[in-house]
Amino acid sequence: MATTPKKVISVLPLENGDRLSRCEFERRYQAMPHLRKAELVEGVVYIMASPLRIKSHGEPHGNLIGWLWNRTYALYKFIMMCINDLEV
Repeated sequence: MATTPKKVISVLPLENGDRLSRCEFERRYQAMPHLRKAELVEGVVYIMASPLRIKSHGEPHGNLIGWLWNRTYALYKFIMMCINDLEV
C-alpha cells in the first residue's frame, strides 16, 4: 500500500530582535509552548530570560566575583574596575 507523504508545516521559532506583524508573532508564539515570556513591542520581538535563583546562581556568582576581585586586585589595583551582569 502506497502512502502519500504528509505536509509538515514548520513554524520558525521566535528570536530576539525579529521584526514581525502581530499575527505572525502570535502564530509563532502559540507554536512554542515551552516559551513563557515573549512580547512584541512596535513590531520587534523581545524574549525575556528566566529569573535566576539566589541559592543556585546569585550566591555562587557573588562568591566567585568576590574571589576573583580579591585575587586580581592585588595584582592590578591601579587599573581595575568591576562591572557585573551588564545588559545592553
